[in-house]
Amino acid sequence: PDNFTIPFALQDNQMHDCLYRAKKQTNWLMVNDVDEFFQIVDYPNSAPNLTEYLKPFDTPEYALVQGKNWFFIDPEDHSTVPLIDVDGNVLAVNHSAIHAKDKTFLERFPYKIHGVTLAGREKSIYRPHMVNYTNAHTVKEGRGKQHVANPHTELRSAHFKYAITKNAAYRNPITGLQDINQNTPVLYDDSLVQYGPMIREILSLCESAA
Repeated sequence: PDNFTIPFALQDNQMHDCLYRAKKQTNWLMVNDVDEFFQIVDYPNSAPNLTEYLKPFDTPEYALVQGKNWFFIDPEDHSTVPLIDVDGNVLAVNHSAIHAKDKTFLERFPYKIHGVTLAGREKSIYRPHMVNYTNAHTVKEGRGKQHVANPHTELRSAHFKYAITKNAAYRNPITGLQDINQNTPVLYDDSLVQYGPMIREILSLCESAA
């Protein structure tokens, strides 16, 4: 198919090539973009890591686990609206510190949209041998159930966006409306910031080894 006449046709072909190669190679296949990743939430009340979280669903009963989308943004692009913490206190933002060159995305985007995306941007982790046809979000043909994770107490798809108010591309594929704009309430969430120094250390070790 022509990728310019059928939206995402090339991506679909690449994704299904990966899916069918994975059927005999792995129990789980994660499908997401480079600006997204799955985050375990509410630890230690929930699973300590993704491997442990998936274990109860690694049965013939399930085909996938789905994580709801939650946007994290660059606060500089959201400067027209006060940034608040979980207690409703207005926060002062040091943009120079946040945008320091040595900061990771986890440290630069510690502000989340007030509320999960209800539909249209969720991402999934598949059991490849249970799936025949899919898209970037859910199974279109296969067998088994899907588990939709609670984004507050289990798992969410953390989705990092820069310059959200300047790009109309961030329209929800289901509703056709922008998921977020400059008037959307924003909350401080430091649950990912703590991993920034750890990632920088790992990257430094990789550079030294190279």
